[in-house]
Amino acid sequence: MSRKAKMSDCHPDRPNAGHGMCQSCYTKNYNSTLRNSGMCVCCAQKEAVTYVDNRNTIKYCEECRAKINLARSQNRIEQKIEVLSHYGKHGQLQCCWEDCSIVDPDMLSLDHIDNTGNTDRKSSNGAGGISFYMKLKKNEYPEGFQTLCHNHQWKKEILRRRADINGIPTWK
Repeated sequence: MSRKAKMSDCHPDRPNAGHGMCQSCYTKNYNSTLRNSGMCVCCAQKEAVTYVDNRNTIKYCEECRAKINLARSQNRIEQKIEVLSHYGKHGQLQCCWEDCSIVDPDMLSLDHIDNTGNTDRKSSNGAGGISFYMKLKKNEYPEGFQTLCHNHQWKKEILRRRADINGIPTWK
């Protein structure tokens, strides 16, 4: 005989996670209790220090904060590599400029092929870096971008400026 799952009081369409609350509300309530008691919301064992994180006030102990920062940093690097690889030469992490063999993610960046990066940044309130990479990924990697090393980003800009002045055609 199977039991019918008890539904939460806060959101009747969701299962009860405890104390009559769904998982989301239960977690918020639990974290609020930890914050109010001065404990770390991560390990719930140590005195916490208050940090403002993405406009939210969160309390972490120093050890948990270091772990979270390391995990976030690694996630940003992985996201960058994934996007730059998608737009890189032959779908690999490499500069698209002819005969360039740069593969270091710290030396590579995303380029708007049609030179509309400035307009794109203005329309998205200056979003760049990880926010921009995640936007591209969410939009299933739209066309119009390529991976270039910083030297070739600058070289492309120099060629664009010369073309504006002299009418010399630019590289793609």
